[in-house]
Amino acid sequence: MADGAAPGMSTEPTTPAGITLSQEGKGPGSEQILTVNFGPHHPSTHGVLRLIVDVDGEVIRKITPVIGYLHTGIEKTAEALRYQQAVTVTDRHDYLSPLFNNLSYAMAVEKLMGVEVPSRAQALRVIMCELCRISSHMIWLGTSGLEMGAISMLWYCLRERDKVLDLNEEISGFRMHTSYIRPGGVFADATSRFLELCNKFVDEFPASVDEYETLLTENPIFKLRTQGIGYLSREDALRLGMTGPMLRGSGVNWDQRKPDPYSAYAKSDFQDPADHPGGGVQHPAARQVKADGGVLGVDVIRDMRHRLKPILTRRAQTELLLLRTYNRGR
Repeated sequence: MADGAAPGMSTEPTTPAGITLSQEGKGPGSEQILTVNFGPHHPSTHGVLRLIVDVDGEVIRKITPVIGYLHTGIEKTAEALRYQQAVTVTDRHDYLSPLFNNLSYAMAVEKLMGVEVPSRAQALRVIMCELCRISSHMIWLGTSGLEMGAISMLWYCLRERDKVLDLNEEISGFRMHTSYIRPGGVFADATSRFLELCNKFVDEFPASVDEYETLLTENPIFKLRTQGIGYLSREDALRLGMTGPMLRGSGVNWDQRKPDPYSAYAKSDFQDPADHPGGGVQHPAARQVKADGGVLGVDVIRDMRHRLKPILTRRAQTELLLLRTYNRGR
């Protein structure tokens, strides 16, 4: 301890926070490895991701991802909420796919309470979830193109995503965190305008996906930066426990909605998304959207839309009630 230093205080030099000198070379020409903590912070890393990076000067020698961070403390917040109130925090689990989190939470509550959801509400749940799936795919595809040189992709994808947000706003009043799916059913019935916009969207969206494929699949910059990158074989995908598009992209034709259907998916006869195996060149990004979100999502929405009975106006409801009363009187 240096002269005059207070008791209990160390005069040893400290390493700056977040930077650790893990390996120090000895002798001329030896390398010095710095282990740097990167994150977790949002939104720079597209989510709450922490990376532990070993750098040698300007060269990255090793990256270790650390996952599992949740920046809003959702579980702790929900502890103090009633089951009806907790729906709002499930929207924030994955803000690009909030409806699926609404649905999984609502189904758990309904199972505990022994509640059966009306068929119309089941159909509306599936419609909203498939629209949400398409919206999420648009962010993935658009930002992937942006980060690999195909900047225009983001604007095209945001164009379609904004149409889905318009539908969210029409049926719930909110564009992103709708809290639309509630234990026991849904927040509100579909309006006539919602159904009109929905029909228009599912008719137009397949052509938009064709545009994405034209712009991206044969884009030389995109191909150069994806061919042979991130190949995941069928065996590795199964061993690592991949699910969803990642698993189907490796040649495993598995869709949870087919062998173990939930909600109204059991009543929908949609086609399995048969994806091509492998990584970037065998499984182009735009084609994945077409198989997993575009064609499939539109087919499911159309099927559920046909299952919804026409919405009666207040006058029509009154006339129907009077007619039924008259018939009973006869």
